[in-house]
Amino acid sequence: MESGTSQDLKGVWGSSANDVFAVGMSGTVLHYDGSGWSPMQSGTVKNLYGVWGSSARDVFAVGSGGAVIRYDGSQWSPMQSGTDKQLNAVWGSSTNAVFAVGVSGTILTFDGSTWSQMNSGITNELAQLKGVWGTSDSNVFAVGTSGTILQFNGTIWTAMESGTTNFLNSVWGSSTDNVFTVGDMGTILFYDGTSAVTTTTTSISPPDGCPVEEIYGRDSKQAELLRIFRDSVMSKTAEGRTLIALYYGWGPFIVKTLHEDAEFKQCLREMIDGLLPMAVR
Repeated sequence: MESGTSQDLKGVWGSSANDVFAVGMSGTVLHYDGSGWSPMQSGTVKNLYGVWGSSARDVFAVGSGGAVIRYDGSQWSPMQSGTDKQLNAVWGSSTNAVFAVGVSGTILTFDGSTWSQMNSGITNELAQLKGVWGTSDSNVFAVGTSGTILQFNGTIWTAMESGTTNFLNSVWGSSTDNVFTVGDMGTILFYDGTSAVTTTTTSISPPDGCPVEEIYGRDSKQAELLRIFRDSVMSKTAEGRTLIALYYGWGPFIVKTLHEDAEFKQCLREMIDGLLPMAVR
């Protein structure tokens, strides 16, 4: 199909086959009427990453710098989100129960009149939430970096055990006991209402024996930072995926050496410490 734009498009949602919205970089919003795509005036130049609506006349889009815009059936208008954090995704159970998620574990909720911050329980400024979906306003899932899965029960958000540290990008389901989330390196998780289970991963998913976790600890800030760098930067290119595969291929041997040679462990730590600032950029 011809989109009529060269801008990267990041999100899509529709109310029917003849009413579809796509959003993307530099405030790009396109509308499909069943025969073709046409540009819309979004009123913003900020990058837009997610879009969702309760109807054809009530559509929300979110993006960089805390941007939230709303379509009323005739025009898009800006909303006050109360944050300057990048928002990556938006979903709602109704026009009075809308959720948006983004960087630093940011979660916002809209009650029909105002947006307000929610406590995600995430304290790492580098963490990101990338996808949000639910069955109702009291059963919502949010997913993101380092295998993060959160569930909202109508009162609080609670972390779930995902069984992976891979970057999770999107979540969707058909019912409370049939939920899927997908992520980097071929990761697919399925939730049956009782537990989250990895159903598909590629051969470069982290096995036992990670040198970084051996040096700093699995839950350390250093390990978290490097997982984010792995999932959001290195895994995006063929060369990066090759390096990831080599790292985990040699991982068990390096870990064994770390156990046997304290001087080698100290040297490797100093080398990684020197590389960490590059991963933050």
